[in-house]
Amino acid sequence: LTEQIYVHSKLMIVDDEKVFIGSANINDRSMLGDRDAEICALISGPPTISVPINGRDTRVNSFAHDLRRDLFREHLKSDVEDPFDAFNAFASEAQKNTGLYH
Repeated sequence: LTEQIYVHSKLMIVDDEKVFIGSANINDRSMLGDRDAEICALISGPPTISVPINGRDTRVNSFAHDLRRDLFREHLKSDVEDPFDAFNAFASEAQKNTGLYH
């Protein structure tokens, strides 16, 4: 093997219901289909658990929900249940990071 393979993946979790994992960028190089090879997977399923979202109990897919919570735990170093509460947690973390680099 003479070349390294570099994977730059993207992830989108929608309303704790659907998970998109792929490699495409939103630009001509990825979207026209004549240059880069891209792949995307959609993981979805029926709602299986009830969790608070924006203060209301909402039925969601457990895989999408657990993945989002695991990622929030990893990146925010805290357990944020409601995704609406995550905005403040991300803003606080961004403020700390800004202070480190200025």
